[in-house]
Amino acid sequence: MTTFVGRDGERTELEQMLTAALDGRGALALLAGEPGIGKTTLAEQVATAATSRGAAVRWGRCPEATGAPPFWPFRPIVQSWPPADGLDRFELFENIAAALANDAAPSGLVVILDDLHWADEGTLRLLEHIAVGLPQTRLLIIGTYRDVDVGRGDPLERALGTLVRHATQFKLRGLARADVAQLAGAARGNEVDPATVSALVDHTDGNPFFLNQVMRLLAAEGRLEGVPPGVGEVVRRRLERLGDDAVGVLTVAAVLGRGFDARLVEALHGGGVDVDKAIDSAVDAALLEEDGALPGRYRFVHALVREVLYED
Repeated sequence: MTTFVGRDGERTELEQMLTAALDGRGALALLAGEPGIGKTTLAEQVATAATSRGAAVRWGRCPEATGAPPFWPFRPIVQSWPPADGLDRFELFENIAAALANDAAPSGLVVILDDLHWADEGTLRLLEHIAVGLPQTRLLIIGTYRDVDVGRGDPLERALGTLVRHATQFKLRGLARADVAQLAGAARGNEVDPATVSALVDHTDGNPFFLNQVMRLLAAEGRLEGVPPGVGEVVRRRLERLGDDAVGVLTVAAVLGRGFDARLVEALHGGGVDVDKAIDSAVDAALLEEDGALPGRYRFVHALVREVLYED
């Protein structure tokens, strides 16, 4: 069982939203963040709180693969799926929203839609429609998505403009140092010394998944250096979205260290690629960040991203 630490502010606000929903003032919460940051785990905490208060909890997951039937994430959630024959989309959406409101009426209902960054256009339009009427229901909807995986023109990127008007957004970032120390101590079974905590913070930037994987490496091999297999897989999938040219630029940057100068990377790369464009795409993907104090300098957001590139 994974130990849950931190997120006190977010958990408190979400539990307040749960209380309001059970009192008939439903809402939509959107949890955003990079892979492994704890979005689903936080949603699970709210689900546990809801169950303890007698509310029902239903999950829907957006598949990464294409070709799923329309509105697939809602299919396991709406237990009495209304017939679509002879109905236009608005009427169908109204009937689905009414079915969910009816299901929530007796004791409250929490719906968790996981991985909305993979949601199809129809699913997102349905969510938009349902969100408008939530304040008159006992329904709390929690959607999770990887903000780093939402590209320009993606269905979710277009839908967020509407959804945020009806939602409370939570952008999850790395755990604080004290939380890293607590999570590492729980994983190890005893208190972790301050030097190791500092190394863990520098290595993982407080990403709980990265932290757990690094702690396993430490337990198995007695070292923090190196890339755990699970972390490498996550990072490589994020890098693939950038394309070969950008990955080539980042590989040169990785040789220079966690922080680097863009002009030096350009000189070492040898031309043929727009280095600034590649760096900008990596910044947009939250793999790099600018060094605000020094123009033209950047750093890898995670030391592990740099290590994956360097090892490859």
